[in-house]
Amino acid sequence: MSNVNPIKQVFSALWTMLEANSDFTSLVKVGNRIKYTGSNIEPDKQQIALADTPEVRVVCTGMKPWIEPDGKREYYASNATFLTVTWAVEVNTGDGGMWPLLNVMFAVFRALRDWRTHMDALTWNEAPFIHRCVPGEAKVNRTDPQLNRGIRGWVTVWTGETNMQFQSSALIA
Repeated sequence: MSNVNPIKQVFSALWTMLEANSDFTSLVKVGNRIKYTGSNIEPDKQQIALADTPEVRVVCTGMKPWIEPDGKREYYASNATFLTVTWAVEVNTGDGGMWPLLNVMFAVFRALRDWRTHMDALTWNEAPFIHRCVPGEAKVNRTDPQLNRGIRGWVTVWTGETNMQFQSSALIA
């Protein structure tokens, strides 16, 4: 994958992690894994029914570059440029009971725990670029109209970030 945009590689790896977990794949049907990484320019379902849940999406929530290392990052190489990509795993259960939500959340937790297996193998310009992948906080609620789209049930947004490090000269070329 050395020539593929490293940000795309991160999102593909997040999906690979989730789908490598058998609990996740048994809980979330293939058609309910909403991927923004494929050729479908509008993968969201316009209408959602109970059969469409649990539904999981992995979305980019932001990026922050560090062009020059600052005092807090003196342990990095001085000729490096850094990029942090923030993301979220969004889960819509379509269920008023908590057990379905907790089952999917635990499957996501187990899948993300194995980030080194999936992320450390990524390369760009013939060099590994992942520094770390850190799952963050999972916020849970029942009233997120964007996620549940009319189906009452528990939803969660599990945030995380992936830190990347590149040789500055490779980015300029």
